[in-house]
Amino acid sequence: MDPNACWRELSKAVKNDDWQRASSHADDLLEWLGKGGFAPHITGNQAFDRIVARATCVAVASWEVA
Repeated sequence: MDPNACWRELSKAVKNDDWQRASSHADDLLEWLGKGGFAPHITGNQAFDRIVARATCVAVASWEVA
């Protein structure tokens, strides 16, 4: 898995109000991170990127999709 590509797709889905797709990408990235995969490059600070990615994905994955 490419967490950077997944993060970009998650971001696009949120921007386009495609919550089902965003939730799917969030689940995928959470699974990746949970298995010890590296975080997407967001800020350049690897430890902070892991926190931001995980928190964002948890929030997006928990949203109810209508």
